[in-house]
Order: sequence, then structure tokens, then C-alpha cells
Amino acid sequence: MQNLSNEVEIIQGSDRPLEIQLMEEDCGSLKVFSLANMTEIKAIFKNADGSKLEKLQTSGGITVVSSPDGEIQIKFEQAETSLLKIGKCQSFEIEVTKSLDAGATTDTYIWQFENVLTVKGRLL
Repeated sequence: MQNLSNEVEIIQGSDRPLEIQLMEEDCGSLKVFSLANMTEIKAIFKNADGSKLEKLQTSGGITVVSSPDGEIQIKFEQAETSLLKIGKCQSFEIEVTKSLDAGATTDTYIWQFENVLTVKGRLL
């Protein structure tokens, strides 16, 4: 499980799983964000050309490791990490959509992970 108070490091051209536990604030303290009734999870990263890399749970780019514990795994393929912008202190977002009222409406929750991502180029 990745502690996002530390930097996340990805090397361009590598296959890289990234496990994250989603938390939410509740009366001044943090608690686990349950993924029950989740209909979609999206993670958004910046590519070198300024476009966005979007990983979706519905297309297999994100796996729910534990719904009650808010744990997810983002799976990066070699071709995807090759396109990421090289640099330190980059940011990314995770967006979760949950079904309410037996699917009649949805709520969207967004986490912003600021200045925690470092993408390195290959040495050789």
C-alpha cells in the first residue's frame, strides 16, 4: 500500500502497479472511504505531450483490492509509462462515482494528490 505522504516513483517504460488506500475526512479525523456502490473509478495523469492518461476501473486499468477498506490498484503498462511526463513534484487525481438511490442518481468524489509523483526516464 502506497503512503502518499511520500513520493510515488515511476520509471518510464516500466510496468508498474500502484496501490492506494482512499481516505475521507470525518469531523476532523481521517477514515477509510468505502467503495461500496461504486460504479466507476478513474485515475488521471499527465503525459509528456500535455494530454491526459486516464485509467478506468471499468476497462481493467484499476482494480478494487478491498471495497470496505477503500483500497485500489492502478495498473500501468509499459506503453503508458513511456508517455508520462518526466519530472518531480507532479500531481494526479482519482475520481470515484458512486450509485445512490438504487442507481437513480450518482455522486462523484475527487482526490487530488499534489506534488507526490516523480516520473524518471531510463538511464540506459
